[in-house]
Amino acid sequence: MTYDLNITFDDNLITGNKTIDTQHKELIDRIQNFLTACQNGDSKVKAIKMLDYLDEYTDFHFKEEEKLQENVGYPGRETHHEKHEEFKKTIQVLYEYLNDYEGPTDQFSELVQKNVIDWLFGHIKTYDRSVAKFIFMKQNPDRCPTDQFSELVQKNVIDWLFGHIKTNDRSVAEFIFIRENPDRL
Repeated sequence: MTYDLNITFDDNLITGNKTIDTQHKELIDRIQNFLTACQNGDSKVKAIKMLDYLDEYTDFHFKEEEKLQENVGYPGRETHHEKHEEFKKTIQVLYEYLNDYEGPTDQFSELVQKNVIDWLFGHIKTYDRSVAKFIFMKQNPDRCPTDQFSELVQKNVIDWLFGHIKTNDRSVAEFIFIRENPDRL
């Protein structure tokens, strides 16, 4: 099976935070350079070099994103950091794969599709947008009444929490939320 591994930064990936969006554009450009090297049947050495290039920027971006979260007091930063660590492990798996084989294969392309492209797009649309919304609300409290701001912050945190809880644990979280917020029903 052949995978179409062309990716671009488009409106679906915009978080609304200029710093995050600019870094995501660069990250996606680096991923595309890596994918192009793989699709062209470039040598193992060139594929590893392009993976190094991607790995270096990923590390920079994740550190910047986590520093930003720390600076604004983002409540989900520990889980966000764990997701970044998962991605770093994926990069290591890609290195191992390239070292074990002569170069990129169809199986390698499948790994990249599932573990880099799909992961990144899902991460941006879920985790990074949540951070951007939190920052916007924190920096622009005058754009909505105080009670609305509190409700938006609370909803953002609750949405984030529900999005990160396994389905079978969701009822526990709902119970805790209802118990702590009876006036929200």
